[in-house]
Amino acid sequence: MADGNPDAAGPRALTQAQAFLEVPLPEGAEVLAEIHLLAWSLVGSVAGDADRRLALNQAAEPGDGLIHAVFVQNGAVVSDGWHERRPDGSGRHHRDVPEDRRASAREVQVDLSLRPASDRLRKVIAANPIPPPGSQLIQGALDCADRSFTPFAGEPGLLEIYQEIMAELLQPDLERIANMPQLIYDRQKHWRRMWSMDARATAAARFAAQIPAVCAQAHEDDLKRSVTTYRELVTIAADRLRAGWWDMTDQLITDAVDMGYAAQLDKLGADLLTEATQFRDAALAAPPEPVRVAGLLFDAAPPAYAAAWLSHSGQKSRALTHEFAAAWAHRGTVAEEMSARIADGLCHQAVDWITGAYWAIRREVAGARARGGRRAEWAMLRDGEFGLRWPRSLRSFLSGESDDPPVFDPRSL
Repeated sequence: MADGNPDAAGPRALTQAQAFLEVPLPEGAEVLAEIHLLAWSLVGSVAGDADRRLALNQAAEPGDGLIHAVFVQNGAVVSDGWHERRPDGSGRHHRDVPEDRRASAREVQVDLSLRPASDRLRKVIAANPIPPPGSQLIQGALDCADRSFTPFAGEPGLLEIYQEIMAELLQPDLERIANMPQLIYDRQKHWRRMWSMDARATAAARFAAQIPAVCAQAHEDDLKRSVTTYRELVTIAADRLRAGWWDMTDQLITDAVDMGYAAQLDKLGADLLTEATQFRDAALAAPPEPVRVAGLLFDAAPPAYAAAWLSHSGQKSRALTHEFAAAWAHRGTVAEEMSARIADGLCHQAVDWITGAYWAIRREVAGARARGGRRAEWAMLRDGEFGLRWPRSLRSFLSGESDDPPVFDPRSL
């Protein structure tokens, strides 16, 4: 971690992206910390997320207000979005904005050939060669991030799950069919642990494992119908995964609702949100150790994304009754907000640790206290916790009550 203590090194007015690029490579035990934080920031939520955020931060300044970010790769526009840039460096991403606000937005081109997080991770491992299996994990994360910048790239993990489903469906053995949900679930868990599957692809794989199974359980008193239901839905899941595209699984959700399994998906959605909430709360309650916090957010990201996706996609079905529509809309909003905060938190754990931003945040908290008293100080601390930028245990350091900054404990891995 860079030393941001003004007593050790004079304060510097750098943007987040500039500071990230100028920090020397880590040494000793901090190499391990940085590898985990960078890899998880790249694949923990949406693959390549840290690269896009840092590239955007290089193209736009804090305080720019609303900008229209146009992402360019190899001279071609690949996507765009609306981003609120606040003076304190925080912001908000918008899928869309009203026409009257678009007129005042500044357009910013973001060059996606710049991959700050991926490039730094490559430099770290070039300077500190890691033997297998660690090197395989790191390469898995880099490959996963790279695929996100390649149009129509299939996910190897989803392709493998598709092949395994098709192979099992050819077997008449009922016991093998009964074991398929666990087989699929274990397979996605393996790919996630190998840092080779982001939250979106993991959610798609979990749907393939769980949606056919929970719908089949609705007929547990009728074995024939239960097996028929499972085979029908897992076949749809396999068909949706055949190209390795995570977003194709959307059809599995709407088909299950159309078939009358809204109640089963309602419980699944609630369970996914509960799982994500438990991991998020554990991250907030963690000690001031960024790698441990990031690891918990890494586990929270797939169920949060899946809960939001399930709720929003299920509402596309005309068969969804009013009984579930309002509850699903609310759950979808809560899960989507949580998913966005988790993505923010994963990137902050990496960038704040690498740049040593905690000392600057501590000075900002002191400034807030000087201007607005304890209320302003606590508002700033709570905002950071709400945004999953730091755990509650870091309050004493940031408020100046202790001089113990975040540390890396290898036992957290």
